[in-house]
Amino acid sequence: MRPNSVARAVVYRAVPFVLVLVVAALARVSAAGAPDKETLPVGRPAAFEEGKRAMVAVWYEQGEWHIRATSKGGTEVITGRVTVQGGKLSGGNLEGFEQGPPPPKPGRNGRVSPAQQRKFEQVDKKSDKIAIFPDKTGFEVRFVNLGKTDGLNFKLTDRAKSLTFNFRIGGDDNPRQVLIGADGVHPDKFPFVLPAHPKESK
Repeated sequence: MRPNSVARAVVYRAVPFVLVLVVAALARVSAAGAPDKETLPVGRPAAFEEGKRAMVAVWYEQGEWHIRATSKGGTEVITGRVTVQGGKLSGGNLEGFEQGPPPPKPGRNGRVSPAQQRKFEQVDKKSDKIAIFPDKTGFEVRFVNLGKTDGLNFKLTDRAKSLTFNFRIGGDDNPRQVLIGADGVHPDKFPFVLPAHPKESK
């Protein structure tokens, strides 16, 4: 999969991409706003199973954030937007991404032929993409899932205070399709906010 564009102001990155998200304190899911402090997003959700149904898992482990997406089969388009408050992305990598080819280059006349553009668009709509914001305060991602697992891992700078997540699965914005932390907590609604640096047990 290949990076996506964000209002032309996006920096494209190939696998692996460099982005980091740091999270602080105990975290409980809340609607867009300040993070709550009851539910920890630490640990991979036990209920997340590849190919069982369309779902997204979000968790924090060993100083790194993780996002995974899967579906029951067929072609499921899962999109997401993550923004960092108070800090920036610093590093990460992609998992299961199937990136398409880069956009066609203009010919000598400075244009891309209609045939080239159509071919690119046909492949592009079946490709996974990630677009990192120019200031590294977040990214947009698109998984074109076929029943396997797509995902990414990322870290944050120490100054990051919180993260805001928003997902759409197959065009639907049902928060019950998102699992957070080992207990698989569902957010109340989208977008939802988590602290950037959850406290992990030693």
